Amino acid sequence: PPAAPTEAAPAAGLGAATLELRAAESEGDDALVDLHFTRGDKADAPRMMELRLRLNGLRYVSAEALSAATAAGKEVVVQDDEGVLRTVVFATSNLNRLDTGPLVRYRLAKVGFADPAREASAGKASVEIQSLRPVFAPPEADIGVTLGAPLDLGGP
Repeated sequence: PPAAPTEAAPAAGLGAATLELRAAESEGDDALVDLHFTRGDKADAPRMMELRLRLNGLRYVSAEALSAATAAGKEVVVQDDEGVLRTVVFATSNLNRLDTGPLVRYRLAKVGFADPAREASAGKASVEIQSLRPVFAPPEADIGVTLGAPLDLGGP
């Protein structure tokens, strides 16, 4: 079976692929978060990706495919299940492989609280990649994948 993902960055020279969340420039009150893929120099490039993100203090608004997905002719589908986003990057018409770059941009709304006491105890808004398998297909592309740390987006 493929190796389980790790939470820390790979050691230099290992050549493992990575998935990480990066804050993009905000528009209005919404937070924009990009899912970025870095292809490892020793890893097979994936043909598709499926992962889950956990939202904390945020609500899913929308998502769009970015350059690494569109260059490979892939579509992006996001399903929201009570604050866990299932994201699939795929194509029904090609077997093109994904290359390094931004895959998906998520538009997320910060959840406000009417009760100031609850807001003070709610903590910060964040997004986290859940380490569930599989992430990439074919299975060889999933070996040694490193998942980035949670992304802190500040208070609600």
